[in-house]
Amino acid sequence: LQSEVEKPFLTFRENFKKDMKRFDHHIADLRKQLVGRYAAVEKARKALADRQKELELKTQQLESKLSNKTEEEIKKARRKSTQAGQSKGHSGVKVPRRCLLF
Repeated sequence: LQSEVEKPFLTFRENFKKDMKRFDHHIADLRKQLVGRYAAVEKARKALADRQKELELKTQQLESKLSNKTEEEIKKARRKSTQAGQSKGHSGVKVPRRCLLF
């Protein structure tokens, strides 16, 4: 009876313990990998958020520069227009003062 029932059962039991130990180690390795990958994902997420903030700031700065440049161009155009108008007014053609009063 021992050779037919107990010995195969004990062999099965020992093999089962070995398998369980191997599976436990495998699960522990998978957990380590998962923790490492999660940390990498969080690091990448933070880097992306930081980069997005940098790009938003840069965009605001560029928009501000563009706005200032446009304002400067408008001011220059007005000055040129005013200068052109003044130079035409001083071109030697005299306009009587009473014409300018109305």
